Amino acid sequence: MMKSGSETIFVGGKATFLDGSVIGIVPAPFQILINPILRTPFIPRHSPEFRRMHYLQVFARLKPGVMFAQARAAMAPIAENIARIAPDTNKGWGITIEPLRQALVGQDLQTTFWMLADVAGFVLLMACANIANLLLVRGVSRTREIAVRALGSRAATASKVRRVSRPSRSSL
Repeated sequence: MMKSGSETIFVGGKATFLDGSVIGIVPAPFQILINPILRTPFIPRHSPEFRRMHYLQVFARLKPGVMFAQARAAMAPIAENIARIAPDTNKGWGITIEPLRQALVGQDLQTTFWMLADVAGFVLLMACANIANLLLVRGVSRTREIAVRALGSRAATASKVRRVSRPSRSSL
């Protein structure tokens, strides 16, 4: 933290204040889904009706060097403990640990993306095949012209090659 005139600057991010106290600092570009104006700490209510509401999503950063399998193994006892304490409200619920990109994008959107990429590739392949077919038809229709040019001249061989290759170049 640095003081600049009457303004306090928090190095490395934005500060979140609650009742005049700093409760957290996040990097300046930090944003998940939306860019909030204010972040406040979450204080859950300990009442039975809130126990049945499964609405929280928690985003966390793994420590450097910790793998997803290790994090899942560390969180499994916590989920089991919650299920043991309140089996009627936590039946069928658990903890999922996955990369943020996978959680936001999901498998359905990935499948749609790859399907659209395949369709675009197929359209490009068809366009290339059509162009190749047009060039082939043009070349086949000019075989008589090429034969007449090749046989009609008694000039040097290099001149024949130039005359035969000239129509081929014009089709490209």
